[in-house]
Amino acid sequence: MGKSEYIHVVAAVVIQNNRVLIARRTGNVHQGGKWEFPGGKIENDESVTDALVRELKEELGIKVTRFRPLIKIRHEYSEKKVLLDVWQVDEFQGEAVGKEGQPVAWVLRETLDQYEFPEANIPVLNALELPDYCAITPVDMTLNSEVFSRVEEMIINHPMVLLRTPLLARGGYYELAKKLAKITSRCQTKLLLNSDAESVYEFNAAGLHYSTRRLMSAVKRPIGKDKYFSAACHNVKELKQAIKIDADFIFLSPVNQTLSHPQTESMGWRQFAFLSEQVNRPVFALGGVSRADLLTAWEHGAQGVAGISQFWKSN
Repeated sequence: MGKSEYIHVVAAVVIQNNRVLIARRTGNVHQGGKWEFPGGKIENDESVTDALVRELKEELGIKVTRFRPLIKIRHEYSEKKVLLDVWQVDEFQGEAVGKEGQPVAWVLRETLDQYEFPEANIPVLNALELPDYCAITPVDMTLNSEVFSRVEEMIINHPMVLLRTPLLARGGYYELAKKLAKITSRCQTKLLLNSDAESVYEFNAAGLHYSTRRLMSAVKRPIGKDKYFSAACHNVKELKQAIKIDADFIFLSPVNQTLSHPQTESMGWRQFAFLSEQVNRPVFALGGVSRADLLTAWEHGAQGVAGISQFWKSN
């Protein structure tokens, strides 16, 4: 399907003091009465950033001064098809008001799910819930006091941690997950388990993660929508499967060559950008990346960066 069939629209998630600015669509337009992130159609021969600056000046009366890409979404309504180019605005000048008569409101991030948005905006809400970084525990990790101390430190220092320990027996994994879940509840870190839905609910973890092998053998989403479900992907086939069983977000790798898998060919940032734009979901860049690559990751459509060795060493 050609890009020319989609109406290219820019939208802005304007954030100030953990509050997000939303506007209400008038009743006589498409998706009227619902709340949305301000923005509008990109004019011919206009760049996305120029459109972003223009639309927010026209609609809200503000001059944006710091912004970055958040997510791209392709969505097909019965009436039309849209490519939603969403940017996060962190700094601006002026006071935001509805210059075109539209109601606007500053709402806390955690209350956004209480408002009705067009269906195309749902991935944006998911992106706003997720952090910029995710640390992944090493594959060869064993269970001892020193390792537990390092994992505890990892959890305290990172907003999201994926507990992936294939060398641990089932009992050892659950023992570790139970201890770590108590820590995450105190420091508000999101803990992802690669075990099963029952353990996620038992330990009140943030969500469930599937390896590529488990992803490709799954026939449906393995956990309720009240918990995150993530998946590891490396190519188009796996991404399609992740979409099919309704993964909330994806770890896409390897972006760069890694020391752990030097024989595996990396995709590079250009291919990462192409693949991540196809899924309408937040995508974390994984494989040979670190926190230093965050800006590059954002520029190529990533939600953020995830890592194993780089994040483990940073402790």
